[in-house]
Amino acid sequence: MCAAFLILSGLVAQAADPNSPHPHQGSIAAYPNPPTAVQLSAAQEATMMSGKPVYTQTDSGNQGRGVAVFLVNAPVEKVWSTINNYAAYPGWIDGVDRCSEYKVSGNHHYVEFVVSKMGMEIQYYIDHTQGDNWVTWRLDYSRHSDLDDSVGMWRLEPIADGQTRVEYSVDVGVDSWVPGFVRSYLTDQGIKQATEWVKKQAE
Repeated sequence: MCAAFLILSGLVAQAADPNSPHPHQGSIAAYPNPPTAVQLSAAQEATMMSGKPVYTQTDSGNQGRGVAVFLVNAPVEKVWSTINNYAAYPGWIDGVDRCSEYKVSGNHHYVEFVVSKMGMEIQYYIDHTQGDNWVTWRLDYSRHSDLDDSVGMWRLEPIADGQTRVEYSVDVGVDSWVPGFVRSYLTDQGIKQATEWVKKQAE
């Protein structure tokens, strides 16, 4: 979540295997490095600046996207260190049972996630590309994840009075037999949860 730290309720049967490649090398276009800024309308910008998060969600076929833009009352360095503290995710994010970095190569940080909800355990592997106050991610396609695909980004921007504008966006792809409302639930709950744990831990 972050990289893709979604509550993956009842998605798929266990198929994750770190010793087998993913069935494909990406079905959703990755975010550019660095990611482009999220564009808000004047009304959305005013809402965000008032301290309320702005959420958007789109649903198309077997894919869904969730976007959140919000303010954190902490300097960008504190927010950045919070997002990058993968080892702390199990204590911070409901449903995350395990989150461990298994490889670092240059600015790529590879992290295994194990999440559980309603008796289901979902395992997936994320390749994070870290830059200057931003990170993008996609699946580590050298390993077989329970998700069909996931890409996303965090983007941080310092503003006045030690505050940080935080942008979070995630795209999730699931198999065709998974009900559409499940995918919508993932993106909807994922973006709302992102605002809650980042604000709480950074502030």
